Amino acid sequence: MRTHGLRATYQAGCRCDDCRQANREYARHHDRRLPANRHLPRNLPRVPIEPLIERVVSYTGIGADRLSYYDIAAACGVSHRTVVRWMKVGTIPEHMTDRIANNLGWHPAAIWGADWYISTSLREAA
Repeated sequence: MRTHGLRATYQAGCRCDDCRQANREYARHHDRRLPANRHLPRNLPRVPIEPLIERVVSYTGIGADRLSYYDIAAACGVSHRTVVRWMKVGTIPEHMTDRIANNLGWHPAAIWGADWYISTSLREAA
């Protein structure tokens, strides 16, 4: 016997008013369209990708003309789809620079310069 008014009952196929309402309530509180990293602010500071490409070329020994998205992704420890997205916009979110640089065996300042990190509050004040 099914208990009506539950999302599980709606998922099982019941479309009574109580079960539809339970599903709407669930969807309202669990919006699947939100990105997985929704806890991060949308307008994060970004750094240019060109210095990273130069370091990946020196790290892998592969020429810049033969370097693939897969090569960059493997060196940086991210997926190739992430690299495609970076290349499309020409920048990398600043919050990822430390992890990427560590994967390459460098400090972020060695890749993006001494002022690679400026806190968001300082940028907003400027």
